[in-house]
Amino acid sequence: MLKERTSSFYSTFISLPTSLFNEDVQFDVIYKKVFFIVLSLLSEFRCALLLTEALEIFFDFLIMPINKWKLQSTHFWIFDTFMEDDDLLFGVMLAFLKIYCCLRKEDLRFGKNNPLVDMLRSELNPHKIFIKFLQQIGNDHSELLSFLVSDETCCLLYLLQYLKLLLVEWELFIEAHEIFFKFKGTTPSSSISKCVINTSLSSSCENKLVSYSCSSSSDEEYPNATVISLKNDKSLRRLSLRTISILMHLKSGIQKLVDVNEFPYNISPLIALLKLCEEKNL
Repeated sequence: MLKERTSSFYSTFISLPTSLFNEDVQFDVIYKKVFFIVLSLLSEFRCALLLTEALEIFFDFLIMPINKWKLQSTHFWIFDTFMEDDDLLFGVMLAFLKIYCCLRKEDLRFGKNNPLVDMLRSELNPHKIFIKFLQQIGNDHSELLSFLVSDETCCLLYLLQYLKLLLVEWELFIEAHEIFFKFKGTTPSSSISKCVINTSLSSSCENKLVSYSCSSSSDEEYPNATVISLKNDKSLRRLSLRTISILMHLKSGIQKLVDVNEFPYNISPLIALLKLCEEKNL
């Protein structure tokens, strides 16, 4: 059965249009949907071993062409690619979240002894993706509210699943705000195989970050960057407070609509999770 599923997955790539892998191809909505469909299939895998093998292929053959052969972290390129397609964007974020949770269960069950799983979890970090998403919408809670009210995206399902993870990975959520900084002397990569190769190199990197405040999704050097020590996490905690404040404003906005019976569906599960986040932050 495992071989059949693996074979089926491989055949999916073989049957993809060859133009998808052309560096110069216009990545239009058709190819975005192909990407989303394959990713959604991967998100349903429950065997971590099969999932990691499939993800290696996925990153090598799909993400690099999307990325136009530039090495960027996932939380950069997904917004470059999908920001104009709300439904696909939330679908992709949800799929990555499910994959991350599957890999997380693998770590909890067997311990962190698989370098590839560790690097996949780092690359698909849903906290960084969520924080970057907020940046892309201008840290505006009303934008999130409009997505929730709309029936055109899976925003509600995504937020429900993400907030559940956030509550059990609070410290990792705070640490994820390092995306506002840039590792000195390193380059983020969307190729998992390259990440694994560079694992031994990362341990020798300086324990420093280069701070920048630009909200651009491109991976650039900024002339006014400042170096700060990773040992002092006060900056990360201050940044996390801003993210939490957005969620709290979202809760208030939802509650106002609920109070006047204008919210289109039962949103109480999300309100409950947002309240737990608020309590966790106290």
